[in-house]
Amino acid sequence: LMSDNKPRQRIDVAEAAALILARMPDWGSMRVPIDGAHGEVLRQTISAERDQPPFDRVTMDGIALRHAAIAAGLRRFRVVGTQGAGGERISVADNNSCVAIMTGAALPPGVDTVIPVERISREGELVTLEHGYQPAAGQFIHRRASDHPQGTPLLQPGTLIGAAEMAILTVGGSASVEVARAAAVRDEAHQVLQS
Repeated sequence: LMSDNKPRQRIDVAEAAALILARMPDWGSMRVPIDGAHGEVLRQTISAERDQPPFDRVTMDGIALRHAAIAAGLRRFRVVGTQGAGGERISVADNNSCVAIMTGAALPPGVDTVIPVERISREGELVTLEHGYQPAAGQFIHRRASDHPQGTPLLQPGTLIGAAEMAILTVGGSASVEVARAAAVRDEAHQVLQS
């Protein structure tokens, strides 16, 4: 009970935090280089500057082929080339062909499924699927924009910038970021410590 004998109303933690923040002084903001942002409080929205991932990315070493070929009963394929991460994309022209593919590579045009290397046997340029193995259409492909489409907010104002937030800022490509300006007493204390 309070001194006037009226019952005290209880509020939850989120409401209490909102009340405190609403009464805090605003010291403004400033731009700092990304490498000086750790431990600061973000004052801007950080959005994905491009789709994440920016292309359909292969998640297993193996072969890339058309699932329709497997659905049609094909189990043996001719390798038309090998594509690594960052390499030029190799097209597949028909159901009898496949591309040897490496983890991280962009999905080649004309294919929609990846078969892990552990599920095939290879003799020269011919590969055969493991007996009884039935792959799912679209498997082992990390689809374009499946993490974050371009423009998706990734960090909100008020976020304390730690290691994970630094990674997001670094990938974003900006050289600087807007953060909360600290109270003058903090700035003066910092200068004293550096002298």
